[in-house]
Order: sequence, then structure tokens, then C-alpha cells
Amino acid sequence: MSDAHHRVALPARLDLPSAGALATDLKAHVGKPLTLEATNCEAIGTPGLQVLLSAAATWRKSGLPLSLEGLSKECAAQLGIFGLTPDDLCSKEPAI
Repeated sequence: MSDAHHRVALPARLDLPSAGALATDLKAHVGKPLTLEATNCEAIGTPGLQVLLSAAATWRKSGLPLSLEGLSKECAAQLGIFGLTPDDLCSKEPAI
């Protein structure tokens, strides 16, 4: 397992058409520290949110860091509609 920190850019619209591709991309990084770069992300739909929540659970279970950088206030507000915060999509502490 590599100690290198990998990065994945989120698409501008994280919706049904892009969720499958993101899931495939994330699977290639399982077992590695990962940063999700959200600078260009303008909208998060339910399918994209499901992918992000699944990734957060996977990284928490593995005890590896998963971080989210550059999330806009608009996207953070969209998460709030679902009762979530950006921290809910991260894994900062090792699994117990």
C-alpha cells in the first residue's frame, strides 16, 4: 500500500450521469489516502451524494483519510438539505 495521497476531481454536476463514473474512479483508489477536489463542483444530486457517502464509509472502515477540499457554499447548502455537512463526507480519524 502506497503512502502517497491521491486526488480525484469531482465533476461540475454530481448527478446520475456522472455518479457511475465517479464510483468507478473512487474504486481505483480504495486503500489509499484520498482528497476529493470539489472546486469545480456546482451541484450535488442524490445519486452523487450516495456515491460520496459510500466512499466516506469505505474510507472510515479502512482507517484511511478521505478529505474534501474546495466545496462551494452552494454545495454545502445542498448537503444541508439532506441534513449533512461536508465533514460527513470525510474520514479523518482511524476506524476504532
